[in-house]
Amino acid sequence: MQDPEEISIKVKHLTEDAIKYMVSGDNKRAFENYRDAFKLSVNVGTPQQVLSCACNYGASCLVNDRADEAIELLEEYLHKVVDAQEEDTNFFTLIGDVHYNLALAYNVKYQFDLAISHLNSAVKIFKELHVVAPLAESYQQLADVFAKAGKRQAAVEAYRHAAKTFKENKDKVAEGKCYMKLAKMHLEAKERDEAVSQLKKCEKICAVLIQNEQKFGTSKRFVYDLAMLFKKAKETDRVIKWLQTAEDVDLPSKPTNEEVNLHAMIVQNLGKMFIETRNYIRAVEKYRKAAAYFGESQ
Repeated sequence: MQDPEEISIKVKHLTEDAIKYMVSGDNKRAFENYRDAFKLSVNVGTPQQVLSCACNYGASCLVNDRADEAIELLEEYLHKVVDAQEEDTNFFTLIGDVHYNLALAYNVKYQFDLAISHLNSAVKIFKELHVVAPLAESYQQLADVFAKAGKRQAAVEAYRHAAKTFKENKDKVAEGKCYMKLAKMHLEAKERDEAVSQLKKCEKICAVLIQNEQKFGTSKRFVYDLAMLFKKAKETDRVIKWLQTAEDVDLPSKPTNEEVNLHAMIVQNLGKMFIETRNYIRAVEKYRKAAAYFGESQ
């Protein structure tokens, strides 16, 4: 019989290694480690430790396309914790995480009502505990599920809550992505003015991102996505302005194919915009540049 303390140390090491595997992209080995850590924790862990391992294992199931396994595991442990006599904030945060991961699993299985129910539970818990980051993520996921389920108005409300909460958490990119999703929904509903209003909020975020990050990174993709949404809204001047801004964000010294491709797409779209505005000399210049970049990324 192994000593409980030894098992706890082994669980800790398995979990730490699993995180390293996840970071390196080896999801299969991460899954195996999380599963082994969970099985060991069941024998000696406190309810909080077991729930933490179950949550990690469940999340890893999702990454490895094992949604059914995640549902079976997390539903079982969600019912078990009802009887646990723990009132620690971390413990209740974990319960919120379990609801969140269950929602992701049900979403994969197209069981939207169950996904929405678990996300509402997660939102309620995170709100009561005042844990802002997971609350914002839960609102955003809730909005995504509402949109997928065809519940447009509920999705709009949830995206607004998500944007507000991301703003509170000073996560500008995530906040901006919510405005973009709102803009897309307004454009689909032929509500152009509302869409442009949301995109103007993104413009302010772009200005901050560019100021803080004069290199290839999140800002380049974010600014490009904004420009393309302005294109759908038929705001030609703004499309050109933001495509030029995106082009000006430097590529790294050794860019990946994906990074070069994105840069090429930005330049190519600038060429298209110059054709639309009859600036043919600049259009030819951009198309030549884009062709060179696309050739580079092959």
